[in-house]
Amino acid sequence: MALVRKIGTAKFTQDGEKYTLTDDTGDYDINTNPGGYGAPNEARVDFALMIIVYYKEYHAGDISNVKITPDTHDPTNVVTFSIPTVKDGHYFSTVYWVPIADYNSAVPTDDQLEASSYPKIESNSAILSKSNLERNKIITQRVENIVVNNSKKNIDNLIRKYDNIRVLQEGARIEFCKGEYVNFSRIVNALTTKVC
Repeated sequence: MALVRKIGTAKFTQDGEKYTLTDDTGDYDINTNPGGYGAPNEARVDFALMIIVYYKEYHAGDISNVKITPDTHDPTNVVTFSIPTVKDGHYFSTVYWVPIADYNSAVPTDDQLEASSYPKIESNSAILSKSNLERNKIITQRVENIVVNNSKKNIDNLIRKYDNIRVLQEGARIEFCKGEYVNFSRIVNALTTKVC
């Protein structure tokens, strides 16, 4: 079986100041991971992993992509990329598997990467809403308190509120994916997970 490249879902830190992407390809195992690194597939040392990250900025109906520089890492052995966030909004990234011989002869620029035919994975977009992160932390604490106090009525009320929020979030996601949004910041504030 050929190498099956995998990148995990973006995960934000609790304070929302960074998010991470991890190479989940893993090591070859004939039973549990036949698409992993190592014989008979290519090894991890055969590649440099390079990443390009953009933040999508919205201004009065115009959209521009702002490039984000990830934290310092060694592309020849990186497993997890750490990316600083600039503000609430939509982040997306592409990870490239550059053959080590190409990388050692001349490290490709971002423009060269984007024009290349190197194997790549474009990650699902990640939506950051720091207010949602804070709200989720508060809700989690409330749930823990309710469970400790063993109040079934409060738990039922919380579940109903959660279901209502979930419906609103899904509606916002659908509107955004169809391009039918009025105020992007409101959509961002309504979402906590992947967009489309």
